Amino acid sequence: MAVAAWVGATNTSWDTDSNWDPVAVPGTGDDILFYGSPTYNLKLNIDHNYTLAAIRVASSFTGEIGASGTELICGATVVHIDAKNAGNIYLKGFSADHEFDTIHVVDTAQNATLYLDGFLGNGAGFDLFFTKGRIDIATGATIQANSDVYIGYKHSPISDVILNIAAGATLTTVNFEVRGGMITSLAAVPGALALLDGRWTQGDEIGSTTGTVAALTQRGGHFIWNAGTLTLATIFAGLLDASQGKEARTLTSLSLHANAKANLNNGLNNITVTNPINIYGGSAQVLVSPGATLAVA
Repeated sequence: MAVAAWVGATNTSWDTDSNWDPVAVPGTGDDILFYGSPTYNLKLNIDHNYTLAAIRVASSFTGEIGASGTELICGATVVHIDAKNAGNIYLKGFSADHEFDTIHVVDTAQNATLYLDGFLGNGAGFDLFFTKGRIDIATGATIQANSDVYIGYKHSPISDVILNIAAGATLTTVNFEVRGGMITSLAAVPGALALLDGRWTQGDEIGSTTGTVAALTQRGGHFIWNAGTLTLATIFAGLLDASQGKEARTLTSLSLHANAKANLNNGLNNITVTNPINIYGGSAQVLVSPGATLAVA
């Protein structure tokens, strides 16, 4: 394995030897590093059907990587992003065989975004960690089956992580654990969603269809349910809020424990709760629309 650092001395092309230190274009199994202030940003000839050992962006890096429509495309065993001084970064996992196995986002610059597309994770003990920063997961992205995604950290400020998941992103049996941050998902969540703190918004306020959230376990924070179907919701603490969206929704099974709150008061009366609500603990609260019929087990 060789370590190659992008210096961008000559132009914006990956394929120019003098843009790298040492002077040689990196390839399969290499570890590439972005640090400092390159003369040119990496923009051209960045579509590669091989897997790197790592892509690392250091906190000293002030440049950009790729652009909209011209992402850095390849695979990498490790992607480590500490880009607090960088511009926008565009990364795309090449294929299911050349994906980004582990992604750890330490930070992005306040006014910059990390854009992730293509194949992310591999579901074999490799995970995605979004500790801080602004991250967009694109319409064409696939987080591969059985991957785990960890968002935020204990007692992190809600604004530390801003994660947007586009409609059309594929999250098949992906498991989320949210300890902080602001997440907006327009995609279905067929795996497990554990919300410990922070805010998760499913669908936008105009009611964009998002498909099914299969299993929500909430122990804190704020889950805003604007669209789609919620199959199973178990709320131990925090607020399940269905008051904002305009689209008709179905909640199949809801269990509320002490300190849990569920706001099902939607003025359009378009929320259907299929099964009786299970309430455990005298301090659980349910708010429903005036005139609604409520069945409690």
